[in-house]
Amino acid sequence: AVTKLVPRLCRDKTIWLASDTAMVPPPVLVEKGVSLCRVVQEPGQFIVVFPKAFTSSICTGYLVSESVYFAQPSWLATAQQIFDDIRESCEPSMFSLEKLLFSIATDTRSSVDVLNQILPMMLSIQDEEIARRKQLEELGLLNSERLPVNKRRKTRPTNDEEADYECDICRANLFLSFVTNTHEDGVYCLFHAIELLSKKRSQLKHCNFIYTYSEEELLELVEKLKSRIEIKSQKKLQGKNVQANKS
Repeated sequence: AVTKLVPRLCRDKTIWLASDTAMVPPPVLVEKGVSLCRVVQEPGQFIVVFPKAFTSSICTGYLVSESVYFAQPSWLATAQQIFDDIRESCEPSMFSLEKLLFSIATDTRSSVDVLNQILPMMLSIQDEEIARRKQLEELGLLNSERLPVNKRRKTRPTNDEEADYECDICRANLFLSFVTNTHEDGVYCLFHAIELLSKKRSQLKHCNFIYTYSEEELLELVEKLKSRIEIKSQKKLQGKNVQANKS
């Protein structure tokens, strides 16, 4: 329906409608067969919006509200593909998937089931990150700087808000590392930094590699994750054995 109503705003990408681009009157959507629901939110009530649902809010008076992102552990199974689609469509993400996974991996409250779920993703992130860092070194990028996690800021901050860095090309939320270009005042994810420097070696002298975790720390983090999974699995098994003996 939207492709017919506002074809110029639709794109030939996985995420075919860019964020915050179109306002279509509800009656027009209904005429085109779109399923539409109307909800009046009273004070103290919560509205749950599920993935792939489009929403529009209308305020009829003074409003103070807050949005909170949440997900069941099962969401992790599709998380990587979702963020890949967001990056390939050059859409900004509300948070960094890597940051979420690293937080889960280091949180002592994480269950063994969730840790087992994120382990393959952590291994993939580790391998991809190290491989791309080596590619940058081979291209001649040797200038590097460590960025403390608590000093991260957006490339172009607005209203003094804290935020992560964003790739100027794919708009990916950058947590682990990125490359800055002082000549072009640019910030790039490693993939697009490699692409840029492969074509423009002259930009090397203006570039700097910024990272929050060293390669050794990445490897150590994954090893600690494996160790935690093993320990928690043993405790879980022991607990089941105790219950079985009691019964």
